[in-house]
Amino acid sequence: MGRFFVHGDAISNDEIVIVGQDVKHIKNVLRMKQGDLITICDGAGTDYVCTIIELQDDKIMCKISVGGKSLAEPEYDVTVFHGLPKGSKFDEIIQKCVELGATRIVPVKTKRTIVEIKDAKSAAKKIERYNKIALEACKQCNRGVVPVVEEFVDFDSAITMMKESDLCFIPYENEKDCTIKSFLQGQGKDKPKSAAFFIGPEGGFDDAEIAKAKAAGITTVSLGPRILRTETAAPAVLAMLMYEMEEST
Repeated sequence: MGRFFVHGDAISNDEIVIVGQDVKHIKNVLRMKQGDLITICDGAGTDYVCTIIELQDDKIMCKISVGGKSLAEPEYDVTVFHGLPKGSKFDEIIQKCVELGATRIVPVKTKRTIVEIKDAKSAAKKIERYNKIALEACKQCNRGVVPVVEEFVDFDSAITMMKESDLCFIPYENEKDCTIKSFLQGQGKDKPKSAAFFIGPEGGFDDAEIAKAKAAGITTVSLGPRILRTETAAPAVLAMLMYEMEEST
């Protein structure tokens, strides 16, 4: 069954109207017809099973059969702060983090970030493309909420934003005492409603950045004896977090 996202204002009473690029995809690629079933999500956690009742050149009319809470959403919010890597690595990072349940992804300019953002226009284009990648990943993995890829921030802003979450930590290769397993399992029965973690770019974090994070009360954790690539670390940490804090229960 096809799955598509619409804005809330496209839903009225027992009908939903699909417009935009999805119209061509439904008609020309999927070749769906009147009477076919389609799943439509409002992007805020509610799924609707619908029947296509009319296909026009610029819109598709659907009748709602049943609606309910998306079963694919985590019970709490997870924000991934990530030092911007080179090339297309961030595309894959976004895809995997969306699939694994991230709520928000924030690209960060750190001291060792190599990528240069030329100007505001270039930055806006990148963020627009990143959010399209997040949307497509949502469709693929049946998410009910479309994670947001935020605008670029600097390291200090990222640390301030992290502190808004109930649980925040930074995987760091030089941390020897606190493992991610002991840190997560040490949270007790009162699990947090929100969590945030920070992954560095190629080359990792500068020592001064780690010192600043610790001074702000953010815990550094070890991922074990192996050094992970930047594009591997975020999905690995997110999977561990989901297992320990939610999906193992």
